[in-house]
Amino acid sequence: MTNSPEFLYILLGICFLVMLFLIYLVSKGKFSKKQKNAPPNHRPNPNRDRVRSTEPLNNPSTNSSEAKLRNEISQLKETIKNLRDENSVLKMQKNSQKNQIEVLKKHNVSLQDVNVSLSSQRDKLTKSKDQLEELQRKKEDLFAMAVHDIKNPAGAIKGYVDLLRSYDLNAVEQQEIMSHLVLTSSRIIEIAQSISVIMTEPDPSGGLKLNRSSIKTLIDHVVNRNNNYAEGKGIKIVNSSSPDTPDILIDENKLDEALDNLINNAIKFGYKDTLVQVRSYFNSTYVLVEVSDNGIGISKDDLSMAFNKGQRLSSMPTGGETSSGLGLWIVKTIVEDHGGKISVESKLGAGTKFTIQLPIKV
Repeated sequence: MTNSPEFLYILLGICFLVMLFLIYLVSKGKFSKKQKNAPPNHRPNPNRDRVRSTEPLNNPSTNSSEAKLRNEISQLKETIKNLRDENSVLKMQKNSQKNQIEVLKKHNVSLQDVNVSLSSQRDKLTKSKDQLEELQRKKEDLFAMAVHDIKNPAGAIKGYVDLLRSYDLNAVEQQEIMSHLVLTSSRIIEIAQSISVIMTEPDPSGGLKLNRSSIKTLIDHVVNRNNNYAEGKGIKIVNSSSPDTPDILIDENKLDEALDNLINNAIKFGYKDTLVQVRSYFNSTYVLVEVSDNGIGISKDDLSMAFNKGQRLSSMPTGGETSSGLGLWIVKTIVEDHGGKISVESKLGAGTKFTIQLPIKV
């Protein structure tokens, strides 16, 4: 507070009043040396003092003091004027700074609004990017599943054609083979159509088309489709699916893919003169389907990676077939989409058993 212009004005005003009072005292002769040094017995003469008081003061010391005081007063006035001018400049600068602060505040609010808008746009772009990446991943998975699963029915058709060429079949046997050819060809057409949808649709759902269907009938179709492949390798498929297995809500085409992959793999990794057994049973909660074999088996190290996408296991197909590493991943994906579970038990050199659990939905 002591450094404020108002305080300086008050101080200078007080000094100025003191100076004026001193000048007044000097002009009245209150500080005359003669009065100060007058002897005690001196009796003032009123007439003489009256005359003296009317005479002008010609004391050089008094004149010098007056001049000095006038000069100081002039300097004080000049100082006050300068301070006033400086104060005016400071006020102008203060007002200018206030205006600049207001402008900066407005700019700051505007920048905050822009920042909020940019953050919102960034979040939207990030969300869109994540959605596009998820769609791309979904399309790639669906495409991989479709391309992988088209080879099994294609191989079945080749087996049926070879059977027609190689054996002298009666009319009933030929009719049965032709029926299998029609069913398998229809399956290939369905897979090809799904590939077209995957390629053309921006967001192929790949969702399940659930209908209450017979697991027993589905198992029979898949087993029949793989019989020729098994016979060609000297392997026998035993279908022990229970006729009492209840109908449940499933996507027939998808579950057909899952069972076909399991049975086809059991044949692919099976030795000559071995068995592939398929059976179904149920309890109050699940319908269970087992596909087991006494073939090459899976090592303990490979079991933990068996359902990984693209994972090729150390065991090799027994007939020189190729393996993409997608089959078991596809099975797991389809089963889990149905709300089910899949497990595997295996011992290297002794065979493998896969168990699918599908919920019974009322």
